[in-house]
Amino acid sequence: MKLKNKIIGISAYNQIILRNFFHSGLVERLISDGFYVKIFTYSFKNENYKDLLRSKKIKIVSFPEIEKNNLCQRFSRRIFIILQKSHYSSFRHAELAGATRYLTSILSFLSKFLNSRALVNINAFLIYFFRNILILSRSKNKKLISELEECQIFFSTDLFGEEDYKILSQADSLSIKTLSMVRSWDNCYSKGILRYTPHTIIVNNKDIKTELIKLHFCTSEQIKIVGFPQYDRFKKSEYLKRLTLKFSNLWPKKFILFCPAGDFLSKTDDDILQDLIDALKELNLADKYKIIVRNHPAHPAKITVRDNIEIFHPGIQYKEGQKFSDFSSEDTDFYNGLLYYSDLVIHISSSVAVDALAFKKQQIIIGYDGHHELDYLKSVRRYHDEEHMKSFINSKAPFLVNNYEKLKTTLDNVLVRNIKNKYINKEYRRRFDLSFGKSIDEISSVVSDIVNN
Repeated sequence: MKLKNKIIGISAYNQIILRNFFHSGLVERLISDGFYVKIFTYSFKNENYKDLLRSKKIKIVSFPEIEKNNLCQRFSRRIFIILQKSHYSSFRHAELAGATRYLTSILSFLSKFLNSRALVNINAFLIYFFRNILILSRSKNKKLISELEECQIFFSTDLFGEEDYKILSQADSLSIKTLSMVRSWDNCYSKGILRYTPHTIIVNNKDIKTELIKLHFCTSEQIKIVGFPQYDRFKKSEYLKRLTLKFSNLWPKKFILFCPAGDFLSKTDDDILQDLIDALKELNLADKYKIIVRNHPAHPAKITVRDNIEIFHPGIQYKEGQKFSDFSSEDTDFYNGLLYYSDLVIHISSSVAVDALAFKKQQIIIGYDGHHELDYLKSVRRYHDEEHMKSFINSKAPFLVNNYEKLKTTLDNVLVRNIKNKYINKEYRRRFDLSFGKSIDEISSVVSDIVNN
């Protein structure tokens, strides 16, 4: 397919990006703005995107994998993790220090040493040096280069993603304007220092902008706050009507949405589910509320099937592995409906926290390990020490429960006594930029400004 001028390349590698980006209506908006769209993705995801986005103005550019990391790229990736100025969460340091391998302990020591206040300037110099030396490791993939050369702008949907980094740096070497977004609220703290900074970065809210400036040496001028594009459709009454018509027969009148951490992060999800069932029985609520378990698409929990429990496994799994999954449009709609119509959301450590806040839902965060007494490094408590979770919990927007009795008391307050959390208010939601209906307009405006300037 031969494409004309005004072409935008968009990455589509992360498994969650379909829901947060491609199912939001943003691509359709860019097409209406006059763009032809090239979607860069893995070849095994090719058919999924063709089915979702049938248009003469869309082309799928797919690779089995852009290329294996060479020695320089592997070395630089390790360096940028060591140089992370966020100082790591305390449990990350503990995990490194507690390892038996000498190399891991040495890396932990280097990270603490280089991140000390006395070495901030040296740290900044090292980051600048390694960012520039990475020019030597840019891709020599001829197909990638030829596809990029037709683009006026490349839009990375996952600033910290490995494949996105490779394409961004290659686009920069071809003098193509680059735009990227921070995919998730924890990325600035968990992915290492940015190895490449695009010309413009879009973020969901002020907190992420501050983190990019403080931790990743970005400038305020290059960062634009645009909100959450995945929520814009809820401003349209026809979308809510479609959800109701499509799924209302599958949802009970009252239900609790439980989002387990997944077997990759926690082994006690099934214990928590049993505690939830027992607490509802003790409160005489078992017949009034159904529990719907929404597994994470990339790392599902091992949940035992029980009465009055429905388990939802979202995502298309191409083969084993986290990056080999995707949300279908059906999954996105079903999950959006679960959020919108649920009476209570319960989770351990998840971005569903922001989703629940967006829809003004009461939410409970689980801060204990079910029926086990686990050491800190194996406990779910360690995830609540991550900066984004610590800040969210301290806001009091969620109820944090640290044992079974507190879980039962909180369920009684929320579901029986109907006590509302006063901290789910406009001020805190404004801080997260959770207003609906404006994000796609904002992103469209940013893209136009980049292309026209």
